[in-house]
Amino acid sequence: MGFTIPVENWLRGELREWADSLLDTERIRNDGYLDAATVRSWWHAYLQGDNQWHSPLGPCLCSRVAGPVAEVNERNERPAGRHIIHTIGQLERGGAEKQLSLLALALHTRGWDQVVVSFSRSGPWKNVLESGGIPVVEIPPAQSSPIAGGKPTR
Repeated sequence: MGFTIPVENWLRGELREWADSLLDTERIRNDGYLDAATVRSWWHAYLQGDNQWHSPLGPCLCSRVAGPVAEVNERNERPAGRHIIHTIGQLERGGAEKQLSLLALALHTRGWDQVVVSFSRSGPWKNVLESGGIPVVEIPPAQSSPIAGGKPTR
């Protein structure tokens, strides 16, 4: 048995100012890998209680916390240690899947080493990611998993 982390309460409460500064329109626009208007509209709707934007806002906040996009130094080298593991429930067609895929592809062109972990079998975004050079690891639920509706085996 587990417990729920009250992220929604935190983002609308004590972490609101922090998240708002990370999702600042100018900062997002200057980084150039997320659509600032879209992210801000999600954020405003989320603050008004529309929880459907919780999933796409998570990767947006994580990408902002990870720091600015890797820049090339004077010897045309990219900084070491820029690794990201993205996790997502599935890679079928959907808003969060599209945003994660576009973000991963944009970061890949800027020198980030990434892998996408999907907790289901492949979807259309898997092919897009892999053709862009980003590995996708699929971890579908086993048939005996309660998630898949099966019965646990011993």
